[in-house]
Amino acid sequence: MLASFANYWSATGWHVTVIVADLLFSHEETGYPKSFFNLDSSITLVQLPVHEIRNRLPRRIRILIAAGKLRRAILKSKPDVVMGFKTEGAVYALFALTGRAVPVVAMERTDPRGNPVPRAVAAMRNRLYKRAAAITCHSIRSIDFFTEPMRKKVVAIPNSVRGTDTYLPPDLKRTSKRKVVLSLGRLNIHQKRVDRLIEAFASVAPRFPDWELQIWGDGTDRLELENLAQKLQIESCVKFMGRTENVANAFMNADLFVMTSDYEGFGLALAEAMAFGLPVIACDCPVGPSEIIRHEIDGLLVPLGDDLALINSMERLMNDESERKRFGDRATEVVARFSEHEIMKQWRDLITRVA
Repeated sequence: MLASFANYWSATGWHVTVIVADLLFSHEETGYPKSFFNLDSSITLVQLPVHEIRNRLPRRIRILIAAGKLRRAILKSKPDVVMGFKTEGAVYALFALTGRAVPVVAMERTDPRGNPVPRAVAAMRNRLYKRAAAITCHSIRSIDFFTEPMRKKVVAIPNSVRGTDTYLPPDLKRTSKRKVVLSLGRLNIHQKRVDRLIEAFASVAPRFPDWELQIWGDGTDRLELENLAQKLQIESCVKFMGRTENVANAFMNADLFVMTSDYEGFGLALAEAMAFGLPVIACDCPVGPSEIIRHEIDGLLVPLGDDLALINSMERLMNDESERKRFGDRATEVVARFSEHEIMKQWRDLITRVA
């Protein structure tokens, strides 16, 4: 999403600088090549060498050194406004700009009520967000997380959803021979709860031998999830596909998209699946799915924590091609409901107001 924001604003004629810790763009550390994020050539990319700060220094000293590097990089770009991407980015931008009259917009990308951050970062957020020019969340429901003085600064702006024509290769064709339940996202059990999906699929798999579960993405819990599939004896029909630069390929080969997160910010993968005309099922976590899915119109919402309801919903759609098509035909309306033009207009209005 960072690249999408940066590229859009750059295309409007704004001068955009993206500042990241260099480890975020290190192939050795993350497996991502620099080109993975596809920043436009007009954007200035600044990589801060924070990994060079010696670990033997006290943590407080390392934070101060990193903040100094960030402060100099920000001020060098002479910004009208700084967008602090995600909690950590917002906190460190506000800290680095202490004493400078540079407006900072704190961009919360996940529902802060469910998103755990390090204790030190949480403490800094409670103190520093009071200085923010604005705080953005995907849903106004997240406002309850913030204290009264900060609530006045909260602005709810959902993600935009692009039409598939913007990133669908013209020669892309379906290659999967079996029907596919798709999951796409980080492989962490704490938030995404892919374990819940694997267990639900294990319950329905014996009745649907022509189906498989494809799990796209990677993360810290991949090995644990692979072991779970083996324990449930469904490793032959559960495929861990890894990372991809071409999400269109994942969507094109799928018949049903399922998201089982305990919490989300918006649920962009869910919305993108719908843009591709996929029927969807999602656990109704506090923020995200219920604002995207119109229950029984373009998908199904399952009560969070109700594993039997999840199993029944999967079995229902896996067993009924006509209902999958009915939901999928309406699902594509998500592009108009969250159009890039309308969503980015909200961002432009906010940036213009605080700059």
